[in-house]
Amino acid sequence: MAKKKKGKNLEDFLNELSTKQSKSIGDAFKAFDDHSDEDTQTEYLSLFIDGHQDFYNTLQSKLDGAFSAKDKLKKKDHDKVKGMVTESLKKYFAKVSPGHLEAIKGMNEDDVYEHLTLEYDKHTGAGQQGSKAASLRKTVKELLDGEVRAGKFKETMYKIGPQNAEHALNVMNSKHLSHHLGPHNHNNKVHQYIKTELGKKGMEIKKDKLLGFWQSDLMDLMKMRELYMEKKAHPYLSEKKAK
Repeated sequence: MAKKKKGKNLEDFLNELSTKQSKSIGDAFKAFDDHSDEDTQTEYLSLFIDGHQDFYNTLQSKLDGAFSAKDKLKKKDHDKVKGMVTESLKKYFAKVSPGHLEAIKGMNEDDVYEHLTLEYDKHTGAGQQGSKAASLRKTVKELLDGEVRAGKFKETMYKIGPQNAEHALNVMNSKHLSHHLGPHNHNNKVHQYIKTELGKKGMEIKKDKLLGFWQSDLMDLMKMRELYMEKKAHPYLSEKKAK
């Protein structure tokens, strides 16, 4: 029986990214399309979702073993709860990015908490401009400062998971886009490529939208491309008129 293929984690993705660079803009778009494939996106989203499930299962078990759902998490409990969050994050990173478990060796408990919550927030994009990801560090602090009940703490941690899994995937996709297409995003090369691709698909840019098109940034261009590749409408585009 063939061995089941080992799933990729975040470190595999970053290592692969560091060893591959698209030499041409055509290669860059191919790399982007391969990464955007539904199977690839599902694989990575599942990684983050599974990681969050491990996080929550661990936290739930530890909270249930120490508190009832109605118990308020008072100041004297804060260090204990933060220790539970730390242990839960270790389970999360064991699945998603195990290198962080090497980094914390030798750190004291407070420093481990600081490191793991910071790395969690960084890879979900929490605190970054335009990001809607929930900061784990900030959320834990607010809940503990508010002396919420253990049940409420647990419920909030559960809700964070699915949302932040999506945000982590978005951060990953943004890194991939910047790595492959970023180096080609000068002198309107990406714009020209998309304009040519549009023509091949029987589409063109509306005359009164030309300025907006040429001033679009990379993210906006790729959103436009996603729509026309799926044969969906975009306000800048129309079907090419026969001459």
